[in-house]
Amino acid sequence: IPAAAMAARSYIAQQRPKLAVRLLKKAWSVQPHPDLAAAFAEIAPEETPAERMKRFRTLTAIKPEHRETRLLRAELALAAEDWIS
Repeated sequence: IPAAAMAARSYIAQQRPKLAVRLLKKAWSVQPHPDLAAAFAEIAPEETPAERMKRFRTLTAIKPEHRETRLLRAELALAAEDWIS
């Protein structure tokens, strides 16, 4: 997990977000983890909470019933003030 997050941050620093997304999705499919979600958030730091919630759907769709995925969806919904999700 730490190596995948670090590698993704390296891709982000190199302005290669597509490679970061691919790496983080692959790592999430193996083991969802908050550090991976944090790195995924760093890809687009200026987005609104609603935009972030929409972008994260690609990540949360991978293992939708996993505990970390559920926690992540809850955090995103709180940040977006989406009380229905």
